[in-house]
Order: sequence, then structure tokens, then C-alpha cells
Amino acid sequence: MMADSQSRQVVVSAQLLLLLLLGSCMVHEIEAVEYASQRVNDLETVVPPYLDSFGAPSAQVKVYYRTNSTVGKLKLGKLYDRNQTQAAPHVVIKGDAVQKNDFYTLLTVDPDARSPTNFTARNILHWMVTNIPGNIKSSQAITDVGDVIQPYAGPAPPIGTHRYIFLLFSQGYKKIEVPAPTSRALFSVRNFTTTYQLGWPLGGTLFRASFDDQ
Repeated sequence: MMADSQSRQVVVSAQLLLLLLLGSCMVHEIEAVEYASQRVNDLETVVPPYLDSFGAPSAQVKVYYRTNSTVGKLKLGKLYDRNQTQAAPHVVIKGDAVQKNDFYTLLTVDPDARSPTNFTARNILHWMVTNIPGNIKSSQAITDVGDVIQPYAGPAPPIGTHRYIFLLFSQGYKKIEVPAPTSRALFSVRNFTTTYQLGWPLGGTLFRASFDDQ
């Protein structure tokens, strides 16, 4: 009888553990949806849940757009007039994680295409620059020293408000050869980084633009 009682306790304990694990997974899934849909001003949404999470950034990605005669630094999560962001920005990468002998890739994607509630074209690739040297100066344009695989395209959201996310990846000390994508739509950041062994993003930033601006 003692053995049967202990067996039942083990079974009950295992069932409770399974319920706790399932509950934890559900909580994380709900939180991921909240991050993507509500917390657009938080650093955690720089890389949405479906692109994977990488914790605190280890490099700074500073983006500057020229508006008329002025140049302004991009503010994380801010809603911008689409007309202010049609020309390729100036990008500065900094931080202890940026090694002068390594090379880097910068991607800009729209994860909300075709619309934030119907993202059937996720992701739109708006910009890809590879082989950016780590010793780049702040005054230098990444397009002058890196390889432009996909030229910059400004935001043109057909419906709703979209996020435009800049992601910086380390290539290590090697350059990579990347063919130009045949389409900007349905670009998989995860497949791309897996193919070229880029790992987690070092850092990033984002802004938002709306269909209502047109």
C-alpha cells in the first residue's frame, strides 16, 4: 500500500509540473502578442517575437534622416511622416561589441506588410547592406564602405501603421557574398541569418509610418 501511495504522489506531481509548464508557455505567448501589438515604444519590440529575442543590445544603431536642411536622429518607436523617411538615412554603429577587424550586416524590414492585422507579406526588405567594416567612421556612409545588396526603399504602407526595423548583425572577420533577393516581400530574417551564420542581432532601432500620411 505504501508503494501505491508513493506512485500516486509521483503521478500527481508530474501532472502538476506539466500544468505549470503549459501555463508558463501560455503566459509567454500572451506576453509576446502584447509586445508586438502594444509596446511599440519599448526596446523589447526592436526585434519582434517572431524574429527571436536577443535581450539587451550590445551595440548602438543610430539612424539620422535629413528633412529639408536639417538632419535629425531617429527616435525609437516614433511615428514619422512617410515623406521624411524616403531617402536613405545616415547610420552610425557604435559600442564595445563593434570590433574594428570584423564586418557587419544591416537590414531594414517591415514586419507589418500587408497590414498590421494581415501581415501576409511579412517581411518587406527595405534595405540590406553587408560587409560594413567595423572600423567605419561616424562620418562615413555605410553605403560607401559596405556592399548594397538591396537599395533603400522608403516606407509606403498600404494599410494602417507599420514598423520599420533596423537590425545590425555581426559577420565576424569574414566578408560574405549575398545575391540580390528577387523580391522584397516575404523576406525571412531568420532564414537569412541562419544561412550566413550571423547569429543574434547586436542591436537595432525602429520607427513607424502610417498609411494616413498620404
